[in-house]
Amino acid sequence: MMKKQQLIEYQRGHHFGIVRSTSISTQLLGDNSATNKGTLLFYGNRLSEHWMLAVMAGVDIVSPHEIYNDELTQDYVVYTRTKASFPVIGEARFYFGSSRFMPYLYTDLGASFSKDYGSGLIWNTGLGGDINFTKSHTFFISLGVGTAPIMGINSEWDEGYTGEIAEIKQLFTTNFKLGYYF
Repeated sequence: MMKKQQLIEYQRGHHFGIVRSTSISTQLLGDNSATNKGTLLFYGNRLSEHWMLAVMAGVDIVSPHEIYNDELTQDYVVYTRTKASFPVIGEARFYFGSSRFMPYLYTDLGASFSKDYGSGLIWNTGLGGDINFTKSHTFFISLGVGTAPIMGINSEWDEGYTGEIAEIKQLFTTNFKLGYYF
């Protein structure tokens, strides 16, 4: 059984890992929504018993959905277009104590880059928890809310031509992360 001081020493320093993230984004007033599923590489530095700074980077598969009313047919049309984006995120964590399960508050700030849509701001805040196994092997889980850039699709009618135009929209996001670091 690890003692508190041993656990603090094992956790201090540099950590590498992988994160799976899923988020659901919605427009607070409107019919736009999206799902995001990503895999990120994780680098963190546990500065003290209570603080960790981390950086994550990887790829997200973004599936935006936009519902609009077609003026010609009066039917609702749902556009979905799946694309990849590449987020780079900085994270700060504040831990509440040192035990095998260590809850924390976190905040993320970063940007998402896409060849098709450009870039946009990512921000999340929430609660999480580290589950420590042997020495510095740790699984973590977190749930947060924030905003994320989602590539929306707008239909445009111009002189008899209907086309699709993509644009970035900042949407409200609920984010879930599951990860492992050592």
